[in-house]
Amino acid sequence: MRRGVTLPFAVRRGWQEALNWIFPNDEDICRICTRPIHSRSGSVQAVKSSDSPAFLPQLSDALCPFCLQELQLCASAGRSEHIQLRLPGGRTVPVASCIQYDAFIRTLFRSFKYDGLMELAPFFGHLLVRRLHGDSLPHTDCIVPVPTTLERTRKRGYDHVQLLAAHLSSQTRQPIRRALVRLTDERGFTQSQSAKNAVERRRGLERVYTLNRQVPIRGCRILLIDDIATTGATLAACSEKLYLAGAQNVCALVVARVR
Repeated sequence: MRRGVTLPFAVRRGWQEALNWIFPNDEDICRICTRPIHSRSGSVQAVKSSDSPAFLPQLSDALCPFCLQELQLCASAGRSEHIQLRLPGGRTVPVASCIQYDAFIRTLFRSFKYDGLMELAPFFGHLLVRRLHGDSLPHTDCIVPVPTTLERTRKRGYDHVQLLAAHLSSQTRQPIRRALVRLTDERGFTQSQSAKNAVERRRGLERVYTLNRQVPIRGCRILLIDDIATTGATLAACSEKLYLAGAQNVCALVVARVR
């Protein structure tokens, strides 16, 4: 799996793009709000100005002008936060978030994680890069994405957190180290953490993550990346594993935090 995308998913997308080119549709539907995209050329012109963020032209074929405008507003008015996670033994993990998890952002994540709209990765990546450059997080030398199970990656066709890490890596030149693995239970299923309360999250994550012994991180200063933080249980569990493997320092950066 190269850069977080499975081969079957890449083939399906390539085939769909070829069909769309051969049989163009003048009434395409916005991938987020399902409104018709009446004037594709108008949408493209609206995002080609010199001051437009780089992610907008990549989305002009998939979104209507209304959703493109919402993206621009989110990118310019992100509400960043900074918290400290306390780990057993007295360690703390600084966690920076980029934007509030409101109704529109929730819809964006659903499209990004479950509906195949990978074109949103540069938008979320833009938020991460801007937050990293403007925050007082400790200096890091590598990026570790919070892992997704292989079963869920195969079902979706891509690892959405790996896509975010790849975008951040391309901008910061920090290497990605897949130092963590997410396990499944004996039935081959791991329930999404968003469906659990704080106590269930902490208990359920005790044996979910393990170290990838093929990726040594002793002495590394790690930037842990995830999409959404709710209680911080996932970030805490991953940080404990990284410190157990000998990491010198761990801090975390997420796109959105649920308050």
